[in-house]
Amino acid sequence: MPVSQVSITSYSSGSTPVRLFRTSRTFSSVSSIRNSRKSLRDRRVGSSSGDPEKLKQSKIFAESSMWNRRSVLAVAAVTISFASFASSALSFKRLSTPVAAHFSKRKAKLNIEAASTPERGMPYTSASPEEDTLETERNALKSWLAAGREAGKPPKVESQAIVPNSALGIIAAKDGLSVESLTMTTEEGPQGQVPVVVIKKNADGDASAGLNKQQPVIIYLHATGASINEMLGYMETAASKGYIAVAIDCRYHGGRAYSKDEYKKALIKAWVDDHDGSNGQARPFLLDTVWDLIRLLDYLGTRGDVDQSRIGMTGISLGGMHTWLTAAVDTRVAVAVPMIGVQNFRWAVEQNRWQARVASIPWVFDKARMDLAKTQVDSEVVSAVWSRIAPGLLDKLDSSLTLPMIAPRPLLVLNGEEDPRCPVEGLEEPLQFTQEAYEALSAIQDFQFRAEKGVGHAMTPNMAEAAEMWFDKYLH
Repeated sequence: MPVSQVSITSYSSGSTPVRLFRTSRTFSSVSSIRNSRKSLRDRRVGSSSGDPEKLKQSKIFAESSMWNRRSVLAVAAVTISFASFASSALSFKRLSTPVAAHFSKRKAKLNIEAASTPERGMPYTSASPEEDTLETERNALKSWLAAGREAGKPPKVESQAIVPNSALGIIAAKDGLSVESLTMTTEEGPQGQVPVVVIKKNADGDASAGLNKQQPVIIYLHATGASINEMLGYMETAASKGYIAVAIDCRYHGGRAYSKDEYKKALIKAWVDDHDGSNGQARPFLLDTVWDLIRLLDYLGTRGDVDQSRIGMTGISLGGMHTWLTAAVDTRVAVAVPMIGVQNFRWAVEQNRWQARVASIPWVFDKARMDLAKTQVDSEVVSAVWSRIAPGLLDKLDSSLTLPMIAPRPLLVLNGEEDPRCPVEGLEEPLQFTQEAYEALSAIQDFQFRAEKGVGHAMTPNMAEAAEMWFDKYLH
């Protein structure tokens, strides 16, 4: 099949020359990318997150790998002028035959050809009936994320009173909008009690008139240290356009923060307990909230006013990570827009670019440093922490392995070009695999990555507008 081009857009206030770098390969089917993805899988599984020697070997591999950015800079630099955000829509050009041959030779020299046996966690496998399918891989990873918990029947949901003059109460008092404050039970214990807010447009001002009219949904997810309250403005806007806007408080945040340092304590406890999370133990960074979101989708499936085929999800920073991971394992998320959340955790460890991400939750890394008798946090400490507070993050769930699993559903990834927590340099590999997946499934037009020029780790009005337009295009 002809190879399409992934749309990579950089937007800024003016026309500015920007230098971008890209490798590219041609694939004609889902099965044809299996060996390439298996090579990455072998490397990651072979790198023990807690073994300094294996971590060192992994770094050596990364420095010589075909994915190494220095090699890419040497052979794949292209200069593109970008216009304003509203009008710019550019595509990376494919590498010339000599350049493609260069990478082919490097791959053979490094002897990283894939083994023939499939590995769990590799999103794309052969489409042959006798082999694993994409859906089988999603279900396997989804089951692993459940950590022994069974979804079973829909979660219990109870209505809660809305406090007058609160942020939610002010919206509830407005004409034309219906507001629900709910508590959803996803498991036993305090953290299993999930605050949920639903905002929708009334039919002719009557809260009950549109109950059975199915509408599209957008789920909004907040950043670290925030709560549902920070999402209410976006939700109100979406509801006024005819969407059902839904949000939850992530674990240890908002209504689930029962003390001032709830999140801090949970992260440190997960480090100290040193478990793999397979028996329902807490996995406070990312994974347990993904479970809550899977259960939220179960609940939305029981509502007569929800169009099950039109459910979108978006989030900021921490919420962006939740968005990408949930969409990867659950196809009920029809459209995904992760904002300033998609990153390559393994790349950051290997390339010593983890500092800004660590600074967002420093307490657990400082505790690990002391326990490992280190004078300062280093890559070994970072790798060990990820393996305890989010088991599988580096070898099962990282963006190179899971972002392509969202294909062929519409996916818009929004980042800041200068974001130190989500370095765009580290996204070369994830974007490459994702492009290949969308191309193989004839859906390249439904995937975009946009990096806003001059922006660090911040959500901007441009990003909000881009997300709104993406949802309008695919959900409305």
